Amino acid sequence: MIQKLLDFRADKLSYYSEANFIKKIRQEVHRQLINEKIQQYLQQTPEKYFFVEIDLANKTHYFLIEFLAWDTNFFSKKVYKLFTVLYDHQDFSVLTAAIQKFKTILIQDYQSEYCFIELPSEDIFLLQALTTSGFKLVETRLTCYFDLAKFNRERSYKVRQATVDDIPSLAKAATTMRNLYDRFHADIAINQEKADAFLAKYIEEGVKGYIDMVLVPGIDNKPPDGFVSYNYQQEKWEQLGCKVAKLILTAVLFETRRGWFYRLSVEMLQDLKERGLEFAYFQTQSANRVMYKTMEKLGAKYGSSSHILSI
Repeated sequence: MIQKLLDFRADKLSYYSEANFIKKIRQEVHRQLINEKIQQYLQQTPEKYFFVEIDLANKTHYFLIEFLAWDTNFFSKKVYKLFTVLYDHQDFSVLTAAIQKFKTILIQDYQSEYCFIELPSEDIFLLQALTTSGFKLVETRLTCYFDLAKFNRERSYKVRQATVDDIPSLAKAATTMRNLYDRFHADIAINQEKADAFLAKYIEEGVKGYIDMVLVPGIDNKPPDGFVSYNYQQEKWEQLGCKVAKLILTAVLFETRRGWFYRLSVEMLQDLKERGLEFAYFQTQSANRVMYKTMEKLGAKYGSSSHILSI
């Protein structure tokens, strides 16, 4: 049964691979990555990954769910992430009915208080079924990338890696320069003070080691008030057959570090190139025009788009 569902959804599932737009990475690799991800859910480890099976009108649906323990603790509400839905038909009424039943099970059997999903724009049939069934659009996200072989800028800006002493300054930058369109601030279900606190905590943990590199201005003895951060993703290189890094989070306090988003980005990309990486990509909201304006100056290209829905 599961293979039948996977085969039916195969053309859409490859888009769930985050770097699916990088042509150097073979499509078979993306399919393998997603199949490995799906196996985590099918192995049924309820403390983390599991699936909900719903049968309606002689049609089977697998809802692949992840329990987010850290988010649950931080937001003081039980949080789940829906990865995707597996099915093998094009009956819209049946799919929406299955989603409605899934919502009931998630609330009654798992005491869910919040659930979200990020799905690629290409998965339009599922997208319509989810929104018809009560999931609301929270964020439209674009993924762009750099071909580092074509990136060439002089490293003329003084930067350094962040230290724990920088955390208060970086947390201030992250919360002051918040993006009102990110999924935390845009979702009416999330308290705005909690959303700010999440960003502050995220960059704090990043500096402490959760993120590979947090780069800050190093020009004076004043607080840095700005950063870019990124992961090398070295554990994925062998499987991808390609050295790909991901930009994680960035914020620059306009009043004190105006112009430093561009400068930090130059240093970040040049550093990645010098380390032998081939591509770097980032995700941000389609409404984040400031970020795109800067990244276009640096040669960023469109990669893919996705939507975040929640309930």
